[in-house]
Amino acid sequence: MSEFNSAEEAGGIAVGINGEINGFNADVEARLANALTDVGRWVEREAGALMGHIKMAVTSDDSTVTMNLTDLREGVMFRGKVRPCRRADFSFMAAVLDVEEDRLRHTVIHALEDSGVNMVLEGGVTPHHHHHDHDCGCGHHHDHDHHDHDHHHDGECSCGHHHDHGHHDHDHHHDSECSCRHKHD
Repeated sequence: MSEFNSAEEAGGIAVGINGEINGFNADVEARLANALTDVGRWVEREAGALMGHIKMAVTSDDSTVTMNLTDLREGVMFRGKVRPCRRADFSFMAAVLDVEEDRLRHTVIHALEDSGVNMVLEGGVTPHHHHHDHDCGCGHHHDHDHHDHDHHHDGECSCGHHHDHGHHDHDHHHDSECSCRHKHD
């Protein structure tokens, strides 16, 4: 018996990312819903329409909240509830048509990074710690010749917090406001 894969059957692609959220609450839930919307808007710009779905499930103990985006006009639909908790697991999945898989994965990682949610992806990687082998088109400068990773943005995040990221493996330098609206040092 073969397994049905809707993305493959439709000629599309699917990207999935799992991880852990530290400090889940209503604010985090809203930020994650915005991340889904950001990915949906990118797909719409790239493909001309959001054909497919973008989903996220957050689970803690015996409860799960799912977020589903199939139409940007309707917004993210929620089902279930997770009470505020110190730790929750998540699965993010986007199955869409007419975009490149590597660019979709990159966009999902940027959306998770820009959400401001304290999370770790499977394998112990934070969203800020991703690698680029080419010009990704995201508007960021990626310097691959260094082993230090610094973000320099002149913009400021709408949450009012200052975000300081000291990481490894590549440099991001911005002389003007970054599209993510975060201030990174």
